Amino acid sequence: MNANSARLERLAGVQAAAKEHDLTVHQVEITHDETTGSIYAKLAQVPDWLNGRTVIYAFKGTLLTRLMETLAEFNVQIPKEVGVMAFDDWDWAKLMSPQITTIQQDPQQLGQVAAKNLLALLDHQEVPATTLVDSQIMVRKSL
Repeated sequence: MNANSARLERLAGVQAAAKEHDLTVHQVEITHDETTGSIYAKLAQVPDWLNGRTVIYAFKGTLLTRLMETLAEFNVQIPKEVGVMAFDDWDWAKLMSPQITTIQQDPQQLGQVAAKNLLALLDHQEVPATTLVDSQIMVRKSL
């Protein structure tokens, strides 16, 4: 995973929540230029990953696209064999079969908060090291 702080924070949040529930997290890194075969091979390294108790969480919508392509090509049944969820509520996630569970943040609110913080910095004001914005889980049929 690259040094994108938002994705690192998402991973830390997933790991913390999993730990609270005595669950195991296996991080599988995928690059945009990998084949579906290499993606499938990486997923297959996760112990018992097709047992119906594994959920794959894609940290961004473009990764979800590659993941769905791979699962379809290898006839992996969602959610019977593996659950799927993603960060970013791309409109097409609800057009998939089954519909994909996603976590959504309001991009307008993100932009407003970023602009407010940038203007404050330009005015030599302090801004918080961490800014929280509202998010919502859109529970659908993929879990």
